[in-house]
Amino acid sequence: MSRPLLHVRDLTTTFTTSRGEVVSVDRVSFDLERGQTLGIVGESGSGKSVLGRTVMGLTSTAPNATVTGSVLFDGVDITNPDKKMRAAYLGARIAMIFQDPLSSLNPVKLIGVHITETLRQHDKSISRQEARRRAIELLDTVRIPDPARRFGQYPHELSGGMRQRVGIAIALACRPQLLIADEPTTALDVTVQKHVLDLLGTLCEEQGMAMLLVSHDLGVVAGRSDKVAVMYAGRIQEEAASSDFFRHQRHPYSQALLDAKPHLENPARAELVSIPGRPPDPAHRFPGCRFAPRCRFAQDRCREEEPSLESGGIPSHGAACFYPLDAVRSTKEVSI
Repeated sequence: MSRPLLHVRDLTTTFTTSRGEVVSVDRVSFDLERGQTLGIVGESGSGKSVLGRTVMGLTSTAPNATVTGSVLFDGVDITNPDKKMRAAYLGARIAMIFQDPLSSLNPVKLIGVHITETLRQHDKSISRQEARRRAIELLDTVRIPDPARRFGQYPHELSGGMRQRVGIAIALACRPQLLIADEPTTALDVTVQKHVLDLLGTLCEEQGMAMLLVSHDLGVVAGRSDKVAVMYAGRIQEEAASSDFFRHQRHPYSQALLDAKPHLENPARAELVSIPGRPPDPAHRFPGCRFAPRCRFAQDRCREEEPSLESGGIPSHGAACFYPLDAVRSTKEVSI
C-alpha cells in the first residue's frame, strides 16, 4: 500500500504559561490520504485550531511552545521545521486558510499583492506580469466577480465572504497538496458558507488536494468530508468514516454535539439542547476520561482510567470510551 500523504503520530503541543503547562493537543494520531478530506470537529477550546497550526509547523515557532510526536508529510518529518524547511513546504506544498480573513490579510496591502508575493516567494522564475496574470486567474477561480478590479483593492473594501475567498486564493496560489482550512466559514452568513464550502470541495476534487477541515459545527463537515475526527480537551474521542459516523455515533460526546444542533423539525420556541457542564481547564490535569464530568453514562472506571481510541470490533470506527453507545444500546436490548 502507498504511504499516506499525512501521517501524524502521538502529536502533543504544550504551552508554558503563568498558570503552568497547558496541553492543547495531547497524543493525537491520524492518517490523511491524497485527495481525502478529514473533518476535525469539537467545541471551542478543544484544540482543533492548535492541531491545524501544529501540523502546518506554525506552533513550533512560538517561544513558549513545545511540540513532540511526529508529523510526516509525504514521508518527510516536518514536526519542528527549520527556516529552510518552512520555506520549502509551507505555502508551497502545505497551505492554510485562516478563520478570520480580516486579521490574516495585511490591511495596507492590495489584494493582488497578497497573492503575487506568495507566487514570487515560491517561484523565483516568475515575472511580475505573469504573477499578476496568475493572481487574477486565481481570483476568478474562487468566483470573485470582476477579478481585475478586485486585484487593486484593499481588504476593507471587500465583504467578509469576498475576503475569505481571497484567503482561499492565496492558499491555492502554489497548488498545494494539503490544504488546512481552519474554520473557513466563521462569521459568514449561511448562504456564503455554502458557497465557500462548495468551492473548497470543488477545488479539492479538481486539483486532487487533501484537506484538513477544522470546524466546531458537525453540519459543516457532513457530506463534505471522507472521515470525521471528534476532538475534546486536546484528544480525539471518536474517528470514523463520515458515512458511518453520521449513521451512528459511538462516543457520548459525539452524540451530544449532534443533539445540540437545532433541527428544523423541532417545534417553534422549543428549548435548545445543551451539553451540561463546561470543558475541562487545559491547565488542570486529572485522571480518567476527560468527558466523564459531563457524561450521563460515566461510571467509576471512567473517573479513574483514561480510555484509548479503540474500535470495539467495529472496523475503522474508534471511540475513546469504556462504555460506547453501541454497547449501551446492546445492554438495554438484552435487559428488555
